Amino acid sequence: MNRPSPQSTDLQAQYLKRAFLAICIMGSFILAGFSVFNYTMGYLSAVWINIAMLLLAAVAILAVQFRINDLGVYRFLCAGTAVGLFGLSFIGPNALYFQLVMPLLMFFFLGRREGMIWSASFIFCMNALLFAPELVGNQVYPTEQAVRFLVCHLFVIFFGWNQATSQERFSSILMTKNEQLQHDQKQLKEALSRVRRTEKQLEQTAAQLQSQNLLTETILNNMSEGIVVGDTTGRLLFFNASAERIMGKGLDTEASSDQWSEIYGIYYPDGEKLVSSDELPLSRALRGESTDDFAALVRNEKRPDGVHVSASARPMRNRETDEVDAGVVVFRDITRQQETEAQLQDSIAQLRSQAQLMNTVFKSVSDGVVVTGKDGKFLFVNPSAEKIVGMGPTDGPSDQWSETYGTFYPDQKTPVPSDELPLMRAMRGEVSDDVELFIRNQERPEGVFISVSG
Repeated sequence: MNRPSPQSTDLQAQYLKRAFLAICIMGSFILAGFSVFNYTMGYLSAVWINIAMLLLAAVAILAVQFRINDLGVYRFLCAGTAVGLFGLSFIGPNALYFQLVMPLLMFFFLGRREGMIWSASFIFCMNALLFAPELVGNQVYPTEQAVRFLVCHLFVIFFGWNQATSQERFSSILMTKNEQLQHDQKQLKEALSRVRRTEKQLEQTAAQLQSQNLLTETILNNMSEGIVVGDTTGRLLFFNASAERIMGKGLDTEASSDQWSEIYGIYYPDGEKLVSSDELPLSRALRGESTDDFAALVRNEKRPDGVHVSASARPMRNRETDEVDAGVVVFRDITRQQETEAQLQDSIAQLRSQAQLMNTVFKSVSDGVVVTGKDGKFLFVNPSAEKIVGMGPTDGPSDQWSETYGTFYPDQKTPVPSDELPLMRAMRGEVSDDVELFIRNQERPEGVFISVSG
């Protein structure tokens, strides 16, 4: 059998305590009234008994109020009441009906088992008082009255037993219901606690998401590239500050995908024809395609001169279904870059023209012209140089140039060291002017005097 919970036991104890206090207080008033009545009638013995019972009730009330063990107080009160009622029976036959209250108190406060023991002991003592004097010839109470008292007392005991049994059953049911209610209350509190924790977590998550969204929006708005996000319904969701600056217009949530080119003025790079809706990078991203370096010209009433842009787009897919939820396009202003590239192409064309002109001039002059890099590789040799020396560029190392080309001092006998050649000295950062040399090799066996500046 399941033991009653401490909460159920406390509930029953509070119920008995309240009943006990009510009976004691009511009994105190009754006893006080009887004491006054008996005193006026001259029944001093009854007065002292009533006063003793009144003191007993007061002590019991104080004991319960100061949280002394309840069951001990109940036993003390029942014992004192039994003694008082037993003494009251000495007054005479008219006081017998008071004793019938005793079994009810015992069964109510002590339970049916202990109440039966106390009631049996009390009725035994009362029967000894009623019948014992008759056996010894000293009749105090009439036999008929004693028998009637005994029958009434047994009836009260039977009634008290049934009442105590019903009370225990009711208390058991009440305890069971109370335990169930407490269990349900505990589960409800736990559920409420979980709900509160969940709400708190949701609030924290919402705050974190809001903070992250604010941070992300701040980052996106401070980027130099324009960023635009649209969903699969053809509605624009996000336009950062750079996108508005480049396009000249902000977010238009009412515009559909087939109106984007017309509203924002998106042309092909030649500026003659609007880009078709299907060819826009964002539209292609919403179809699941990726686009890189898409060139276009944006020209509208806010950007009458036009802005050249380069755009890249990617689809945003659902992680679970892999379906496209939205598309994002990132674009940048390349107007200055195209202007710079155009200027660069013009400069390159001019340099090529100048180089061609210089090449023509160098090839036409009668002086020989030779140009090499720091690594000793020949970069340019004009025809006059080949004609004068008799040889063109060589792949040999620079320390063998004097021997390869047959370079001598003006005495026509002493070879010039390669390191002293004007071209080698020029490669070291030195300047030499009008150096006379004599060239003789297999192509110019007769030899030739030359004047060299490096």
